[in-house]
Amino acid sequence: MPSKILTKQKKSASKVSGRDKLLLATGNLLRKYGYFGTGLLQIVKESKTPKGSLYFHFPGGKEELAGEALKLSAREWFIHLSVPIQSAKSASEAVKKVCEWIARDIESSGYEHGCPVATVALEAANTIDSLHLIAKENYQEWERTIAMILRKDNIPNPTALSTLILSSIEGAILLSVSYRNSTPLISVGKLLSKIISSERES
Repeated sequence: MPSKILTKQKKSASKVSGRDKLLLATGNLLRKYGYFGTGLLQIVKESKTPKGSLYFHFPGGKEELAGEALKLSAREWFIHLSVPIQSAKSASEAVKKVCEWIARDIESSGYEHGCPVATVALEAANTIDSLHLIAKENYQEWERTIAMILRKDNIPNPTALSTLILSSIEGAILLSVSYRNSTPLISVGKLLSKIISSERES
């Protein structure tokens, strides 16, 4: 009996590992090439998993896999960004630190990785409803989080300002990746920090 239980545990761990490999590989590829630029064979090769494993874990095929990978990538990115946010003493400092962290993240990828949601949102969200919903929900969550940080710091009009901040950061990410230079992100971070500070003082 113990040997059978151990065998089941090993199989279970193997399945989880294979699923995670597929999700991580797909998330990286989507971030770099987008939905239509990422093929199933490419995912299988990148994840080093059998093709049958892909359909076992994601019977809905590419759309289901891409959706789950997008959720995971966005969630992990948000967790990473929470570190500079929590270490900041004010909302203005938090925005500046977030832009600096994203700049370093993009630089370390050789300017191949931008926002984990943006590429798919721009390319496939208009034609694939499930991906549109995931992109929309993530952007709305980020916007609400920014508004909450502003509200805690007694910044007026937090909802409108959160839209400005998110839009500015997303645009700066696109420019930094396009220019292969993190200057747009650093500049936008400093400017947004000043805007938030001035809003608090007014």
